[in-house]
Amino acid sequence: MKSVTQLRSLGDIRTAVSTHTRSTPRHKGSTYLDILSLGMEQLRLETEQAWLARRRRRIERRVREIQENMGGFLAEVQQTLVPQDPQAVRASEPAVAPQGNWNTISVGY
Repeated sequence: MKSVTQLRSLGDIRTAVSTHTRSTPRHKGSTYLDILSLGMEQLRLETEQAWLARRRRRIERRVREIQENMGGFLAEVQQTLVPQDPQAVRASEPAVAPQGNWNTISVGY
């Protein structure tokens, strides 16, 4: 299943503008016009490629920051979950059983 970032959006739909089609055909012998239009499209695509490269670098930097933060939080959680003294865990258990037919679970904090 695709994630939300992989779904197609309005930017993926090809239109008459994005495909650079014309309603009337070009005249023969317009080689200079073809060179000009291809050069302009190449410039546009190179600019868009540079923009995407900058965006990719920003995204990768943010992903690294998130991974570092998650690593720190996971280390902090693991330190709090590891009991330092096994006798302290036993001392925290209730000494008197509750009244009734209740199942009990010992929970360490």
